[in-house]
Amino acid sequence: MDSTALFLIVDDDLDLLEAMARILSRDGHRVITASTGTEGVRLAQEQQPDIAIVDVMLPDMNEPVELGALQKAPKGSNGSPLGNILVLTSSEQTVSYNNATRNGSNG
Repeated sequence: MDSTALFLIVDDDLDLLEAMARILSRDGHRVITASTGTEGVRLAQEQQPDIAIVDVMLPDMNEPVELGALQKAPKGSNGSPLGNILVLTSSEQTVSYNNATRNGSNG
């Protein structure tokens, strides 16, 4: 079995998306990326990532829909369910954090 994780990164900030992908790839992980929530959900269903890093402020989706759809993705490549969802946000409001954790994010 492959010991590297398959990461899905979803962010509409292309510079940040590329930087995160480069860092994770350099550390030996496999990375797939999406710049829209819709594309991210599709990739989660098709590629079955182990971990998703998701910007919850995407223009094409709202946070509960996006996180709920990602949680319903099939099991990750290492056999674990996609329960590892890390949320990114530029919002300084704790409301965003509270909503994300209530809707399935791990942090």
